[in-house]
Amino acid sequence: MPLKYHRDDEAGKFIPELDEKEGRERHWNWKKLLTSHESAHVIFTLSIQAVFGAFLLLVFSFAPGLEAIAAIASGSAFVPALSIMFILLTYGLFKLNMHLGKPHRFYRGFNNLKHSPLSREIAGVSAFYTFFMGYVFLSFFSHPIAQTFASICAVLGAISGLLGVYYMVKLYQIKARPFWDHWQTATSFGGSLLSLGGALLGLLTIPFTSSTELLATLALIILAGLAIEIIGHIFHTRDMRKTSSEGVASWYIQSTRFGKSWMTRNVLIGMAFTLALGVFLYPVTHLVASYLWIGLFLITTAAAVISRSLFFVTVIPTTMPGAFFWKNKQFSEHALEIGLAEMEQVGVEHEAPHPFRWDELLETIKATPLKEMVRHIKDIIFFK
Repeated sequence: MPLKYHRDDEAGKFIPELDEKEGRERHWNWKKLLTSHESAHVIFTLSIQAVFGAFLLLVFSFAPGLEAIAAIASGSAFVPALSIMFILLTYGLFKLNMHLGKPHRFYRGFNNLKHSPLSREIAGVSAFYTFFMGYVFLSFFSHPIAQTFASICAVLGAISGLLGVYYMVKLYQIKARPFWDHWQTATSFGGSLLSLGGALLGLLTIPFTSSTELLATLALIILAGLAIEIIGHIFHTRDMRKTSSEGVASWYIQSTRFGKSWMTRNVLIGMAFTLALGVFLYPVTHLVASYLWIGLFLITTAAAVISRSLFFVTVIPTTMPGAFFWKNKQFSEHALEIGLAEMEQVGVEHEAPHPFRWDELLETIKATPLKEMVRHIKDIIFFK
């Protein structure tokens, strides 16, 4: 790691400082960036934020200025768009669950709901998924009763989704990860709600409508999301460059080991912002708008994927000097490359998908009395 520690005898602690032993040369490292062990988290967070962002736009389309989005509900593309969003959301949750060491024990994620932002994030996102599924299903029916229940699902889905995203931010803003412990984490996740949500909703609806108002409205929403992200990136870079923590080493890795990829991300965000601004200011024909929006969606998504991958790959946890092997990514990579990871005592595990063992899950269900299940659920809900 590009870190060195100096002991402050007066304070009685070690002060981390940047060690520029890798120089200032910038590299791509696409494979390490886009195929890391954290790729499941990249897919999960981006899919959740894109779908939830689009969902919020539909739910709050009654607000002034969003009349063009409200018109989507009466169009032919509404139900197919919701169905595609549901598939995307399901895929994101699937990738996250299969990332677990024991995917069939997914329910354990709720056990620490009283104290853990992770458990609360899981609860919020799971509730949103459930209510969104109900909303999508009920949207197939035009009966007033079905529409009433769909509205209830929409409200509950919006509330649970907001809680899920809030705790998603709190989950990463922790002292043990200085690179994440910055308000830029909130601007990144919040900005993605708007930029990816608007881009996704436009991709699924603009080709099937001739509304120039919808085009301008969604372009403005994307502009707002990208502006929030850009502001966060500017201040995050400024603060990380001068901090005395592991955050400065993370920033150094981002700007050198992944420097060219990082610059590509910056260029793509600028391109997306410029294109969205052009779409907003200069109305175009329906055919041109459809092609432009596909390009805008691809550029915005590419920037988001690179940005979120950098978020996960470059982070360095707080540690102690001399702890060369503990949570050292370079050592782990080296051990995997030379076969040292085959020795169990090294403590480095091969990155591979974990099987979902239905037999173990069913055996647990059979062996656990119903009374015990109910008690466990009560303990989770009432924080016992």
